[in-house]
Amino acid sequence: MAHWPATPTSRVVLVRHEGVWAGDQPDPAIVLQMLDAGLGTLTDQADVLAVWRALFDAGERVLLKVNCISSGGPTQPAVTTAVTQRLQDAGLAPGFLIGGIPTNFGVSASFGESQYFAREHPDF
Repeated sequence: MAHWPATPTSRVVLVRHEGVWAGDQPDPAIVLQMLDAGLGTLTDQADVLAVWRALFDAGERVLLKVNCISSGGPTQPAVTTAVTQRLQDAGLAPGFLIGGIPTNFGVSASFGESQYFAREHPDF
């Protein structure tokens, strides 16, 4: 099991950013900033990449199903892309399955090089 300290109660973090929408699409750079801000607040840690490495134990097989609660819309591929980017930045080399083709990966799916896999949840 992951070795992040247990807490007696659940914590929820709400992250908002006025500039997240660039027209009808979320700005990927701002989504990444929001992910970092939320994870940093949730864990009370400044080094976000260290948090990603601390969340999982070596040898675990982990599937991250990104499912954002939103009003009237599916999970945004930008969120799954941001999670995948941070897993890569933390040296965890995840596989991924993302709707569309994220500009920073050049493909919509990859097996990755580790036991970690991030998948967008299709809300049909």
